[in-house]
Amino acid sequence: MFDDPHGHRRRIVTVMGMLMCFLCLCVLAVDGSVLYADPKAPAMRPAEAVGTSPL
Repeated sequence: MFDDPHGHRRRIVTVMGMLMCFLCLCVLAVDGSVLYADPKAPAMRPAEAVGTSPL
């Protein structure tokens, strides 16, 4: 059952692990960029900045 003389199963598992790692890193990068909010970002529209204080 575990006989793998040419290492095909090991290569498949290694490639799948690398793909899963890359996918997780991409998801973390996208989540980090979406969740990051710059506290000094300018208002999107001038109307939003009318009633706000400079702090």
